[in-house]
Amino acid sequence: MRSISIAWVIFCGLTRARTYPLIAKIRDHIPYGVGDPLLNTWILSWDFHALTTDPWNLFNANAFYPI
Repeated sequence: MRSISIAWVIFCGLTRARTYPLIAKIRDHIPYGVGDPLLNTWILSWDFHALTTDPWNLFNANAFYPI
């Protein structure tokens, strides 16, 4: 059990070190520009919404609303 705890602490420390600029501002920054991260976030949120409310309309996304 102790070796698992030590490995977990080392893993968390290395993760923080490798993602330092982003980990310090994780709540209000988007990594690598604004194109793909925002699109992928929208896709994931739409999938979650559609699958939990109306799974039959998964592919009827509101991407071009209100056109």
